[in-house]
Amino acid sequence: MKKKLFIVGLLICSVVLSSIPLFTANAEETKLTIGIWATNPETREYLQKELFPNFEKQNPGVKIEIQWLDVNKINEQLLAGFAAGTAPDLFQGGISSFPALYGSQGKIMNLDKFTNSWKDKRNFFDSAWRTGIYKGHVYGIPLSFDVRPLWYRKDFFKEAGLNPNSPPQTWDQLLRMATKLTKKEGNKVVRSGFWVPTTSFDSIQSGWFHFIVQNGAPGLLNEDLKSVAFDSPEAIEGIKFYYDLLWKYNVDVLGGVPTAIPTVPVVAGTSAMAYAGSGQTILDMKKYMSSKYEDLGVTLPLKKKKRAAFLGGTILMMNSQTKYPDVAWKLMAYWAKPENIIKYALADNQLPPVKNVGNNPTFNDPRYKVALDTVRYGVPWPPSAHHGEYRMKIVAMSEAIMQNIKPLEQAIKETASEINAILDGN
Repeated sequence: MKKKLFIVGLLICSVVLSSIPLFTANAEETKLTIGIWATNPETREYLQKELFPNFEKQNPGVKIEIQWLDVNKINEQLLAGFAAGTAPDLFQGGISSFPALYGSQGKIMNLDKFTNSWKDKRNFFDSAWRTGIYKGHVYGIPLSFDVRPLWYRKDFFKEAGLNPNSPPQTWDQLLRMATKLTKKEGNKVVRSGFWVPTTSFDSIQSGWFHFIVQNGAPGLLNEDLKSVAFDSPEAIEGIKFYYDLLWKYNVDVLGGVPTAIPTVPVVAGTSAMAYAGSGQTILDMKKYMSSKYEDLGVTLPLKKKKRAAFLGGTILMMNSQTKYPDVAWKLMAYWAKPENIIKYALADNQLPPVKNVGNNPTFNDPRYKVALDTVRYGVPWPPSAHHGEYRMKIVAMSEAIMQNIKPLEQAIKETASEINAILDGN
């Protein structure tokens, strides 16, 4: 009898235990969160339907959760996340300034232990790789580039009697051609000879920043990052040349010639020449002005003392408090494979930061070749931990100058004093 009861008891226990899973799915799963600021639908689709699912398939048990970040509030979102302990394991940010800002605070991981023996780092342009370095250590992996060569319209050159295969190479040539390319109806400019943006970051990134670095200034800050460089004689000369294009030579109008489509003026046909982002310019020309695509020309940035152009882009960083650093690095390395990073950059209307674009037919287009060649002349924002504190001051200065709110040298002097005080307080 006791033996029967014992057997029955075992059967009952086995039934009960079999109904309780030994491990829940959540216990086995490694959830990796990643903060992305992508606003382009094609970018989101590539990440959600191809890149991340393929990584999960190759790494069973890993689940990627996306946190969509607002590009205009990204610092506020990340800082709030760090304070609450909910910041993503990996997150995207701007090149140079983000590694400096978060690296100086210890919020992102020094990646040297992963990258020292990582062979794929040789794939990156040197100028790209440097944008992830802060104080000699790697804090981020470049994802995409926004480099700005000089774009122009060959059809407008022909109309003005200029050789469409000989775009300007110097400041003097730019001024001469822009003056001739400016189209007026009476006293009204209906097509600018050269785009002179006067508001927001465009007035810097597509504006006077090119001219100060072409004239020998190292960028917004001096190389030691302890003082501004935009108040040097070379920089002031560059900003004044840009200012004079609008106010003395009238090759554009304040606020720009209105466009009927949401794109840069050289694509819309309201400007004959412009510094503008490469990937976006090419794709918008195909989208909005496909019949005129062959009239889209591009050349390397202008040269005075040297060739130089603004270089922007995005970078991927790792939260220093992540519970899964090895898995996070594995995703970073997977994303950085040439075939993946090229697809990502093109989906994001940007340029890939890698040299070996392989047999991708997209890059047979000579416009892409010039854009990629421009990378070596690119100058990014300074790798300063104070970038977030002073960047809007530079925007305010730029708008005050270009909109004639303050005299040029007064605006520069006042802003330089304010920013130097920030840098000196480090």
